[in-house]
Amino acid sequence: MLAVKLTLVPVFLLIVSMSGKWWGPSVAGWLAGLPVVAGPILYLLVLQHGPDFGAHAATLSLSAILASEAFNFAYAWTCRARSWAVALATGLATWFVSACFLSLLPVSPVWALGIAAVAVAFGQSFLPRSAVVAAGAPLSRADLLGRMVAGAVLTVLVTSLSGWVGPRWSGLLAVFPLLGIVLSVSSHRAHGSDFVVSLLRGMVLGRFSFAAFCLWLALMLPHQHPALVFAEASALAMSVQWCTKRMTSMGRVTTKVESTATAD
Repeated sequence: MLAVKLTLVPVFLLIVSMSGKWWGPSVAGWLAGLPVVAGPILYLLVLQHGPDFGAHAATLSLSAILASEAFNFAYAWTCRARSWAVALATGLATWFVSACFLSLLPVSPVWALGIAAVAVAFGQSFLPRSAVVAAGAPLSRADLLGRMVAGAVLTVLVTSLSGWVGPRWSGLLAVFPLLGIVLSVSSHRAHGSDFVVSLLRGMVLGRFSFAAFCLWLALMLPHQHPALVFAEASALAMSVQWCTKRMTSMGRVTTKVESTATAD
């Protein structure tokens, strides 16, 4: 079990991180929106504590979209005027306050879905805007190793503390903004605040597939075999991610056509 904890999430992070080099940026962007960190952690929680614990944790992971968006919101606005260290501290403090708030709410898939929807709508509406396109940057070996080590540490930490903190905080910690922190800080230092803002706005698109994944787990884990439920949830997440990417691409094409027609 320890070997699985130390390798499962890092392997997924390796695949996502290297996918841009292997298969191109479109595939990398598609994979980045999938639950590559929280999904394996939730699966390990089910193996350790059973389906009911996992369903409870998945419900909190769904509502934790609010905490992730809170981190992005705080970092995006702070980084425009402050250093990455100040922006990171502000983002983490905002995430912790949001997570504490979520831990006090009723545990219900309906509640969690409503909270997640409000968070996505808020982030889409009130995150700062940037004209900079967040293109993929070359990934050094140190960056790649750092992501994998951070993923392993988060996995071991959440699963080791799960029996003590219970399913509420296990689910919340499973959605700790690990990739958001790594990408925000590295992008801020290398490319500046406008690049970070563009990057964080792009993350909103991945919330839909993540929400579908967690909602399916919360509803079906008490009724089906865990392996089957996770396979179904993964397929659903990939389908939703494909649809959102498709709709976004079509919207961009339509906007370009309208702009061209207006110019003519």
